[in-house]
Amino acid sequence: MNTPKPKLPKIVESERTPLVDVLLELLAWQSQRIDELEQKILKLKNETLKPIISATQMDKQGEVKKELPEKEIKPKKSAKPSC
Repeated sequence: MNTPKPKLPKIVESERTPLVDVLLELLAWQSQRIDELEQKILKLKNETLKPIISATQMDKQGEVKKELPEKEIKPKKSAKPSC
């Protein structure tokens, strides 16, 4: 979710109560924790990418691969007779 982070208004020192200080600390901790978790998610997403598989030595030497014969696709028979 890419919503902008809401900005807190400046709180004058005279208006700060102990509860406000604790809540501001909690918000700072939550913000830091969210950043850490987002970094972990990005790391995990990069690790789940498919690996790049290089050609085998036999392919590099120019040997011709044997191709499998194509199979004919037969239409499926339906279990119920059509009316």
